[in-house]
Amino acid sequence: MPETTLNFGDPDEFLGAQQIKDFCASVDAASSRQLASVHDDRDGFQDRLFRDYGAGFEAMDLVHSAAAEAAQWAKIRVHRSMVDDPDEEFEVFYAVLHGCCARALSAYAETAALLRGGFPNGALTRARFLHELLITLGVLAEHGRPDGKHPELINRYLDHRDIFLPSTVKDLLATQVGDVGSVLDEDVLALIDQNHRALLDTYGKSFRQMWGWAAPLFPDWKKAISTRMLGELVFPEGHFFYVLTSEHVHAGSEGLHNVVSTREHESVLLAGATNRDLALPAELATAFLVGIVEYVVPARIEADGVVDDTGASLLVGVRHLSEAVSREMGRGEDTVTNAEAVFQDELRRGLAANRNRRGDALSAALRAAHRLVRRLRRRL
Repeated sequence: MPETTLNFGDPDEFLGAQQIKDFCASVDAASSRQLASVHDDRDGFQDRLFRDYGAGFEAMDLVHSAAAEAAQWAKIRVHRSMVDDPDEEFEVFYAVLHGCCARALSAYAETAALLRGGFPNGALTRARFLHELLITLGVLAEHGRPDGKHPELINRYLDHRDIFLPSTVKDLLATQVGDVGSVLDEDVLALIDQNHRALLDTYGKSFRQMWGWAAPLFPDWKKAISTRMLGELVFPEGHFFYVLTSEHVHAGSEGLHNVVSTREHESVLLAGATNRDLALPAELATAFLVGIVEYVVPARIEADGVVDDTGASLLVGVRHLSEAVSREMGRGEDTVTNAEAVFQDELRRGLAANRNRRGDALSAALRAAHRLVRRLRRRL
């Protein structure tokens, strides 16, 4: 049996200059035809996705809009309450909470966009970020209030970014990109090192950890503070979901095992968009966002004998809309699951090859319509 040699590496080593030029020219010549095929496939997939999940996507839009409105109202109302009764420490404290909420709103919108594209695993990575934000904001809100047990947590949190600056600069210099070495000269590096040592002198060696800003909450703990430890302070039942989303952030073998999709008649590697498993990331992200907003929006404000319950109403509205996300995304997933079961049953009974071809005619009409829309968009 003849031996086979597999060569990997720079393709330029195996092709001549003219071969490369000719092949690239053929690629360019076929690009328009290839793009038309790609667009047809994607548009057809989007039609099916919105047919099944459209109500869920719209529910997520409503949740985002309502949450943003509630957060904006809270910012204005809290600021107004401090005009006559200024409190600088509380102002900084609330600004941190509100900033975290803004990050959460952006991450939620990113989650929705990924789901609209058919990328549930990508959406889970943003849900994981929302989970971290919920933990962080919860710890700061419950333990870092100016009148709480650890008001120092706010400044520790704000300063924590700088503790990683020396290692970041070292990595940047290693890239040898541009003239970065001339910008980060000896004087700048000395200032960065000085600031680093000052932070350690102020906050201690534990400040160098990922969650080092929260070290005062674990005074007797000598090892690294984990996400689980921090989460148990505010959301003890949620760590399972943090572990669940890990495979979509890291390159471990768990993600490799789960990239295989086995059906009745085939096993395939998932390498693109899908209409399966969209409900879980939508529900997780929505639940985390609701929790974050509830830390930022005061349900009731009492001042000079006047009670304002506007915040409570806004929060009720967000919760109400969040229920529709769970309901509609779950309904969409059930529709897809049931359709797949019917398809597999047809395969088993040998009916798939004899299906009514009217569906193919409709698909062709849709593809033609999509091409027309794309041409009109380019003209406009």
